[in-house]
Amino acid sequence: MNTFTKHKYTWIFYIFSALLLIYYVDHSLQPGYWIKSMIKLILFALSPLFFLNKEGFNIQSLFKFKQVKWHFYLFCIGIILLILIGYFIVNAFTSLTNIPDLLNQQVKVNLNNFLWVSLYIILINSALEEFFFRFLLIKIFSYKNVFIPHLISALLFALYHVAIISQWFEAWLFILIVIGLTVVGLFFSFLNNKKNGITHSYLVHLSANIGINLVGLILMLQ
Repeated sequence: MNTFTKHKYTWIFYIFSALLLIYYVDHSLQPGYWIKSMIKLILFALSPLFFLNKEGFNIQSLFKFKQVKWHFYLFCIGIILLILIGYFIVNAFTSLTNIPDLLNQQVKVNLNNFLWVSLYIILINSALEEFFFRFLLIKIFSYKNVFIPHLISALLFALYHVAIISQWFEAWLFILIVIGLTVVGLFFSFLNNKKNGITHSYLVHLSANIGINLVGLILMLQ
């Protein structure tokens, strides 16, 4: 798209401004989950799409489910199971019982609204983040070295998520999460490579969120 070459620095400024604003909303304003989600929807999708649509961009072109083979869905189920197994392993070495209280205090998520929040995270939030990190950022930071934009995308993806949960874990687990999320971001980019869309990374992201939300439910029911 011409906009990413003609207005590259404007887009870069927008990307970092959006991430900093989301961080400020999370850590200073703490308005509650739904207000924060609406702000994120505007910053991560609606505002960029407003300008991209002027160039004839159609977001539906990024989601091509007919390209997905049946065994990829089995892979997604395996990711859910792996996250659940990982939870039980980590829980054996460190306590995660403070997470439900942190969720309630910081974003007002509890058992009363957990179902609706989970559905939003799984279906909508996954799509928002894939569009923002796996499409928008990679297009903006495109260079002759094809690895650079994917690395930048993965690092920003990791830092974005770590900033949200920075006070939830011990230091050693925090570092592991940063490294792990960077690798995850690179893996998501690899899944989309040569497929002209974000369908595969969206399905894996969606599956990971299912696993994480199941862990959250287990913690809340304890």
